[in-house]
Amino acid sequence: MSHTEPHQEMRADQNEHSSDTDQSAQNNWFVVHTKSHQEMRAEEQLLNQGFQVYLPIVTREIHGGRFKREPLFSNYLFLANKPSPTQFGVIRSTRGVQGLVRFGTEFAMLEGSSIRALRERELGIAPIVRFQEQQEVRITDGPLIDLDAIYLCRCGVERAMVLLKLLNRSQRIEISERFLTPKRS
Repeated sequence: MSHTEPHQEMRADQNEHSSDTDQSAQNNWFVVHTKSHQEMRAEEQLLNQGFQVYLPIVTREIHGGRFKREPLFSNYLFLANKPSPTQFGVIRSTRGVQGLVRFGTEFAMLEGSSIRALRERELGIAPIVRFQEQQEVRITDGPLIDLDAIYLCRCGVERAMVLLKLLNRSQRIEISERFLTPKRS
């Protein structure tokens, strides 16, 4: 069993409890700074100690059409409610944790409504399909601005392959999807 499987089970359990989600909207959430690439370890350790934590996870496409789950915010997770004075040392000495984020003497906090919005977005995150294969598109930026093309497919997270007619020849071009818009008739 890999390290990510228990994490995924815990996350599924967390998201299934509507009372946790309802309660999260009422709590203030404190920002925990984690050690580099140890967000999931810190989350697991804090959960084992009885803290209510939230680590937003996103799925992104990597080369070859594979997907990778990773934290939305590198080196950060969120802790519900203000820890008691005796818990500060426990949190700081938790594996994977650097400490709580502060601005001077004030702790960095998010309102529960912000955490709830993040959770709802995380549950609904899916690759957005903006274009269909063979759809006519217009290039809106870059050196090929205002040229028409045919959308062929996605090439990675934010790139697309289009068929462009240049000098009486069709050319396949890889371009950022940000530079494309559906062609208007």
